[in-house]
Amino acid sequence: LTDGKPTVESFEQIRPNGLSRQALLSASSALASASLHAVSRGIRRFVSDEGIAPASIDRARTVPGMGVMAVLEGHEIRLGRPSFVDPDLRTGPAGDWTGSLAFVGYEGHCAGVYKLKEQLRPQAREALHALSSLNCTIRVLTGDRRQGLGRAAGEGHRPDAAALAVVPRHEGEPLAVA
Repeated sequence: LTDGKPTVESFEQIRPNGLSRQALLSASSALASASLHAVSRGIRRFVSDEGIAPASIDRARTVPGMGVMAVLEGHEIRLGRPSFVDPDLRTGPAGDWTGSLAFVGYEGHCAGVYKLKEQLRPQAREALHALSSLNCTIRVLTGDRRQGLGRAAGEGHRPDAAALAVVPRHEGEPLAVA
């Protein structure tokens, strides 16, 4: 439904853990450079536009559907879903935590969050409307949460079923209708 080119609206440092904002952005850019995910491309562009170069990291590895992790000067850093970055993080701390988000973790704790936005494809709402008017069952698989799906679908054209927060290991599974 979207153009696949997310951009960063903002970055919020949550818990510095001894890292400056610049160091955290630099570390997360390095993590994003180790990933092929579209969100990572948006993060790299944002950090580059801030004039900050990626940090030097070691042992980077991607965990499909969760994020990317590496070692920065002997400390574990992560970029990805909240539970991947900080096991205790189910929802965000105070602040506007709606929409698409990417979390940065340092030594097992959430250190920052990127708020992202995505552009709908010009034909997305019209396609959903057309399918709806034909009484088609609309099923959507998405890595997003419910807020993103509603925005994309538009009022009155909600999918009949949706699998939210889908990760790669689930992509081949059929979608059960509620």
